[in-house]
Amino acid sequence: MRRLAERLPSGLRLALSDEFGIPAQYKEAVKFAALALAAQFQLANNIPAASGASRFAILGKLVAAPRLARGIG
Repeated sequence: MRRLAERLPSGLRLALSDEFGIPAQYKEAVKFAALALAAQFQLANNIPAASGASRFAILGKLVAAPRLARGIG
């Protein structure tokens, strides 16, 4: 954390999510929720520069609960 903070532009402060009421132990769940929300809104949810992908894309598959499927009920 110290090394990251040293590389930030002046005026920016590195903070833990705990300071905003989101315990660090939930960071993976929050990230997956953000990816799902982006997919639902048809927004790219990958980072080509980080993953080596050749382009932005919408990743994941949205599946309706069986009770919400067409032709049911």
